[in-house]
Amino acid sequence: MNRFFRHIWFLASGILQIACCIDLLTAWFRYSEVLNSAPFSVTVLVDVVSFGVPAAVCFLIGLYFERRTKGEEDSHENRN
Repeated sequence: MNRFFRHIWFLASGILQIACCIDLLTAWFRYSEVLNSAPFSVTVLVDVVSFGVPAAVCFLIGLYFERRTKGEEDSHENRN
């Protein structure tokens, strides 16, 4: 398996985490207690769920491919 393909999952996870931070910062600057009835912690929770869960899934897929590829490399070394 191509090295780039193995690491693209980690890259996607990092991009989602950075996007979550940027979205939280912009929401923090736009947040107003007068205009919004929900506390800011609800906004944080929604962002963590909407960005954090996909980031975690991408990271776990990357770990799966990394371990699978290392297992294949180890089995090829044992054959020689």
